[in-house]
Amino acid sequence: TENTHRKYKKIVIIRNPIDRLISGFYWLKKERKDLSGEEQIEAFKGYIKSLCENGSITNDVATTQVGFLKKLKIDITDVEVVMLAESYDENLQSFKKKYNLPNLKNLHINKSNQGTTLKDFIEEDGEMNNVISKIYKDDFELYEKAKEIMVLRGLEVPLKS
Repeated sequence: TENTHRKYKKIVIIRNPIDRLISGFYWLKKERKDLSGEEQIEAFKGYIKSLCENGSITNDVATTQVGFLKKLKIDITDVEVVMLAESYDENLQSFKKKYNLPNLKNLHINKSNQGTTLKDFIEEDGEMNNVISKIYKDDFELYEKAKEIMVLRGLEVPLKS
């Protein structure tokens, strides 16, 4: 039923849309990690083009975080615990303390700087930046809303994200 999720405590970890997009690209292209910087950029351009071809994202790895929450009929304001992937360790410590769960184990979050070339490319290429901003407009808004909620709830928000 529509109220199924209302009776559960919900925890959401929101990721920077660009970091998530780059990570998804590398995950789907995992067999091609040996590409040079220029080859990565060309492959990434093709990936973005393929996301846009039919007007909607059908790739589960690239689907929006907002779309995922909507599919579950969950609004970010109804989530009891909101964390950002970039500050996961700090946020989890606060969560463990608040809910008296000292033995809760940390999940492993993959951290890598393999997307640095692509992140720089996206920041420098106005056209690519605009395309990604359009595709993930709702996710960028969700990311900012998550930071606002965290501030209101007294959680640490990363300075650069």
